[in-house]
Amino acid sequence: MSKKEILVTDNLLSLKNEQDLRNEGFEVYRLPKHHIIEDELIEALKGKAGYILGGIETVTEKVIESVDTLQAIVYNSTDYTVYIPAHDAATKRGIAIANCPGSDSSATAEYALTIMLSMVRNVFDVGRTGKFTELMGRSLDELHIGIIGLGRIGRNFALLLKGLGVPRVSYYSRTRQETMETELRIQYRPKDEILSSCDIISIHTPRSAGVVLSEDDLAHISDDGLVINVSYPDAVDLGALVKEIKKGRLRAAFDFPPNNHFNEANTIPPGRFFWSNEYAGYNTTSVLRMIGDMATVSMINLLKKGTDRNLVNPEYRNYRKDSMK
Repeated sequence: MSKKEILVTDNLLSLKNEQDLRNEGFEVYRLPKHHIIEDELIEALKGKAGYILGGIETVTEKVIESVDTLQAIVYNSTDYTVYIPAHDAATKRGIAIANCPGSDSSATAEYALTIMLSMVRNVFDVGRTGKFTELMGRSLDELHIGIIGLGRIGRNFALLLKGLGVPRVSYYSRTRQETMETELRIQYRPKDEILSSCDIISIHTPRSAGVVLSEDDLAHISDDGLVINVSYPDAVDLGALVKEIKKGRLRAAFDFPPNNHFNEANTIPPGRFFWSNEYAGYNTTSVLRMIGDMATVSMINLLKKGTDRNLVNPEYRNYRKDSMK
């Protein structure tokens, strides 16, 4: 009986992870690329039973329609819908999907704090990327920071802020979390109050939240407000944000490039609008090791047992025709 084959993209898994898969009777094929186009992914998935999504490629409906033997996909972070937009189609093909919840929450929160402090202290203006020799910044004790979205990353961000002694931290979430309010010593406020009263707005919502800051929302943020976005590009109306930044009213820092308005945004100095060249918040040694371990265990469980604690679509079994159903 031939071994089931598993495709691993980018450089997610360690040699130990790969050996663990081989010890369980699987064959591992690596495609060590960060960017993979649709046709290339389709070709690479031929004959594969498992697929560990380690890069930033997108699993489209065309990809799902093309697979012949695929049984399981494991995504390298929490919000799998971003890179597996065809998750419903995968479920209806009987393909199990698992993610790695919470694996990057601490690192992403740290990165949000890093870019926030860099903007607050004008690092990009007074360093070699800027033209100033001195420029007055602001201290954390004089700022009111608002968090939109109090999931794992939002909670970790709040913990970091309180650990640094930030006296005023408020949050808005679709579900109020009174226990967290007590534990973190933060205050719940309606979204419109967050926008009008906070000096910094930091977004930590899942993709399902859609547009969090619309053109109207941005207009209600106080002058010299700072928008931090480490979630996903569509969380903010980028065109409206660029206009507000160019007017000198707002500043922003993102953990990804503003691709939809890149040429226009690229004329703005980094001190007014900073962005990462690609997602960088998750990219630490400890996080990648944790993700590799989680993804390996999940893939073994899905291919051998048909289930895993991080399975996100148990209804896939309704469409399976093999013994895993």
